[in-house]
Order: sequence, then structure tokens, then C-alpha cells
Amino acid sequence: MGDNYRSSIILVDRLFAVCLSLGILSVGCVGRRVTRILKLSFSGAAEEISVSTMLGIGIIGLVMLCLGLAGQIKPIAVLASVALLVVLTWREVGQLRASLKEAIVSATATRMRSTLAALFIAPRVRLTSRS
Repeated sequence: MGDNYRSSIILVDRLFAVCLSLGILSVGCVGRRVTRILKLSFSGAAEEISVSTMLGIGIIGLVMLCLGLAGQIKPIAVLASVALLVVLTWREVGQLRASLKEAIVSATATRMRSTLAALFIAPRVRLTSRS
């Protein structure tokens, strides 16, 4: 939908965008917490962010698998389990933010890195703006 669209459906569109953003943030927080529990060390911010995201998706996927095996894939059960994970890991937001900032600074430290980052991001921005 465009920014000029006016209707009651636009509220649903904005709510979806907010929920998607919070979902991505919660995946990172869950994964970051798991890496702290496992006492993993990383060589850089990019590695930390990617491993944290991978572990977060895995943990949330396992929770959904367990709910499915128990026959409890219902909206309230899914929402409650994800909310529980978020409550247990919300303190990781600050550390995740610092890691993202470090990754951005590292990716744009030199002219060459800035150019490569722009070339990597440009097609994604173009595809996102089309939809």
C-alpha cells in the first residue's frame, strides 16, 4: 500500500509493520540471551548479530514445534509463549542495539566498505519500495 492510501485498512497495515518489527527484535533478543547463557564469544558484531538471529529463530521454532506436538497451536498459546520469551529476554535490547551500531560503524569505516554496503543494500531498498 502506498503512503497516500486512506482507509480503515491502513491501520491494519501499520499494525502489521509494528508487529513485524517487534517480532524481528524479539528474535534477536532471544538469540542474544542464548548466546550469553552458552558463553559464546564472537570475533565481530556481524558474527554476533547473525548467530544471535539464527539461535533466536531456532528457539522460537522449537517452541512452536513443542506447541504443535502438544496440539496447542492456537492464537492465545502462540501469543503467550512468544510473550513469555520476550519477557525473559527484554534486557538484551540495549546490548543488541550496541551490536547493531558497532556493525554499522564497521561496515562504513572506509570508503570501500561504504560503497560495498551501499551496493548490497540498494537492491533490497528498491525491491522493498516497489511492494
